[in-house]
Amino acid sequence: MRKIGLILLILVVLTESCAVSRKAHKTVSDAEIRNGNILEAVLENNISNNNFYIQKATITVTQNEISAKFLASLKFRKPDTILLVLKSKLGIEAGRAFITHDTILVNDRVNKKLMTGDPKKIKTKYGIEPAMLNIILGDMIINENDKERKINCSGGISSNDFNVGSRKIEYTIDCRRGKISKAYIEGDVTSGNIDLEFRDFLKDRNLIRPGLVVINDDLTSMKIEMKIEKMEIGWNGKIDFVPGNGYKIVRLK
Repeated sequence: MRKIGLILLILVVLTESCAVSRKAHKTVSDAEIRNGNILEAVLENNISNNNFYIQKATITVTQNEISAKFLASLKFRKPDTILLVLKSKLGIEAGRAFITHDTILVNDRVNKKLMTGDPKKIKTKYGIEPAMLNIILGDMIINENDKERKINCSGGISSNDFNVGSRKIEYTIDCRRGKISKAYIEGDVTSGNIDLEFRDFLKDRNLIRPGLVVINDDLTSMKIEMKIEKMEIGWNGKIDFVPGNGYKIVRLK
């Protein structure tokens, strides 16, 4: 159950996604950096500036040399409503998670449990703060007072440390794309460190997003690879969450 809960919560971000895949191209042009303001360009390139729908993503989880594959879909409505559905590779639903700024609801269909609690529990139990979830899909999240900070590039790359909530994050920025290519989230002895790498960038509707996200958790030695195969930006559908009938309620502590 912990593995399913981790995947549901760590990917819920997940607040972000991207362009309609049928219009996406593998070749992306250099980012238009206004007046050399690289940080502004990266923030404007955040896909969570929009509603979106990841219609299909393939997730591979590897731990202790054992791998499992899942299919996932993710809906996001601004400012903070997320619905993630996780299925087996055969299409059987394993669980779904609903998250807002003050609510977490996770249907664990395998164990017939409904996990519920405060989003702050993500930090305590999984080492990731709600404010940082968008990073998992390649968005750059910083504090408001850092938005005027100047960034210098060397060879098209820039690495910079930022404090977000109680975490220190090191971002590696691809200055030509105006997008982060790596993020290192510093943890502690209980949560461990999270290392993220973004690859196979696509461009659509003037936004750039990764086609592949690789996540490494050094505490559990878990590796998660997420291949984003079909997405829609500017999605305007509804988000509904129906709790499992007769499920045991488990409070996140």
